[in-house]
Amino acid sequence: MATAGMYDSLSDVDYLVMRARQYSKTDQYAAKAWLITAKSLFPTSFVIQFESYQVEKAGRNVNEAAKQLEEMFRNFPNERQLWEEVQNVLEALQTDSSDQRQTFLTEIFAAIPTHIQCQMLLSVADKISSTLEQCRLLLLAMKNFPNLVQEHGLKLVDLLIMEETKVPGLPAVNCYRKLLVCDVMPLLLNRGLKQKLPADVLYSWLRRAIEFYISYVTQPSIGDPSSSVGADLLSPTKASIKRLPPVAGLLERENQVIDPWGSLFNLLLLLGHCLDWEFEPDIFNKSREVQWQYIVSQFNRAKQTHSDGGYKQVLHMAVVLFIQSFYFYVSHVEANIAAGNSSGGATTPVVLIEGFPPDMEEHVPHPRVKKQKTDGSNQPPIYPSSSISNAQTLVSNFTMALKCFELLNTREELRRDFLSLYGKWNKETWAWISNLQIDMALYQGNFQDAIAQIQNFLDTASGKMKCTEKEILPYCIQLLVASLKERMYSTHCSDAVLAHLIILLQNDWPQQESLFLNVIKHIQRQGSFTYNMFFSYVFVVDILEEFAFLDTAEGGRINLDILPTSTKTLAQQRTVTRGVNKGVKEDFRAALEKQVGRLQEPCQRIIRKFLREERTAFLQNM
Repeated sequence: MATAGMYDSLSDVDYLVMRARQYSKTDQYAAKAWLITAKSLFPTSFVIQFESYQVEKAGRNVNEAAKQLEEMFRNFPNERQLWEEVQNVLEALQTDSSDQRQTFLTEIFAAIPTHIQCQMLLSVADKISSTLEQCRLLLLAMKNFPNLVQEHGLKLVDLLIMEETKVPGLPAVNCYRKLLVCDVMPLLLNRGLKQKLPADVLYSWLRRAIEFYISYVTQPSIGDPSSSVGADLLSPTKASIKRLPPVAGLLERENQVIDPWGSLFNLLLLLGHCLDWEFEPDIFNKSREVQWQYIVSQFNRAKQTHSDGGYKQVLHMAVVLFIQSFYFYVSHVEANIAAGNSSGGATTPVVLIEGFPPDMEEHVPHPRVKKQKTDGSNQPPIYPSSSISNAQTLVSNFTMALKCFELLNTREELRRDFLSLYGKWNKETWAWISNLQIDMALYQGNFQDAIAQIQNFLDTASGKMKCTEKEILPYCIQLLVASLKERMYSTHCSDAVLAHLIILLQNDWPQQESLFLNVIKHIQRQGSFTYNMFFSYVFVVDILEEFAFLDTAEGGRINLDILPTSTKTLAQQRTVTRGVNKGVKEDFRAALEKQVGRLQEPCQRIIRKFLREERTAFLQNM
């Protein structure tokens, strides 16, 4: 039981507050009565005012609690307890928690008059010691009160840039850059800054944004076993499969970067508008061909007008589209892509190789283009394999990346600025950049460069998916066939060239039947054919039947010398009483019949044996 003596040490204010607390859990109305009395006696007491606020909070009376908080903010602006409570309220506004306490605090803030809300945000931001928290509150204030953008927007930009530059070597993906690029810049540009900013400031903003988004999408993902190798030694596809690591210093909701490419394009449009660029509506959502034609038109216009702003527009648009096309191309061709990846990557490696389109005229050589025109009109075509999904998208991304890269190197001012941007992205740590570099070299016919890059890639790609003989041999055979076919239509065609061509055509028979028939026509025109290794390597029954036909009157009675021992030698060994060729013809037909029995022997085994044992003779006829 309480006695009068125990209250002797309390002040009058503390006594009234204590009596109110005694009833706060059992009789809220009695508690309020004590506090009303206390306020009337001591209207300037912060302790009594704060206790009244706590009672209203405990009773979950939103409007009354908001009223009490507003009065304290007006009457007691320097009280530490008040600012701690206001900071708790503002922290609740910045979290997505479903916690009842956090939700109740946001309801209290919403019940406060708008102009007081604004004052609270700015006051706390001004008093808080943490620069990052200060930036958060200023951003929150500008989002809720658009009129603050004009006054505080540039201040916030400068604050974030200053904090970022304080840390030497800080990567582009950091908390300050993320808030600047993803939150502050779009807010300022969408709300429309009244003052005209200098072009160099806007270009600085744009380059920071490009660097952030490119670094963001190419960073290693969480849990990837390769991430221990280095900072960026991963394909961009890995980042789309697994969750990207959080940016240090940011809250969970602040780490969400939805549609990085779309956000970058939006910033490019907003900043371009401030720089008086001319944009075709919705250009970044159109096809690669439309995008390329638009860049070419802007480039030609800049050349005619000698416009520095025009070149800057071409530079930044071409850089962004080059990296995006490059990103999607590598995402598609890289192996080991997990199922369900939204990028549509291939499940096996996709490689750009020298093509052999089926409709190519066999007697017309196609010159390789070493240097492209600006408009890309003389680019050699790419024929994607039917086994590749989304092949057209892959091709369009590759050609777009290639054309943008070449355009950026056509003029010194473009090349200089491009290398300045490109050099800041630490692309030497992107192991997957070699994919595009190798394919570009192959496409342009720079085979020595391609070989050097492939060798360099192999030296650093220990443990990767290597191509097997099953994949390599058919392609090598196609290369050899293409070379022999060119010799066949030249003046340097020999029977050995025709024989080697026939042997190799067996590999994917009957796909090459039309070319084989052209070889037969060639033999018929010359009237003879000599190759004494014929029965060591020819095993396809259709080809054997065709040579049996050549020996008939209908086939032209072609003089065939294809037995292991020369027909001339055999003829000299025969008696001459019934003709020198009768026994030879019998030997020829017997050899054909015997050869049919070899049909069960694996095709590639015979082809490999031919390439290995006849290598010297083969090279002599190439």
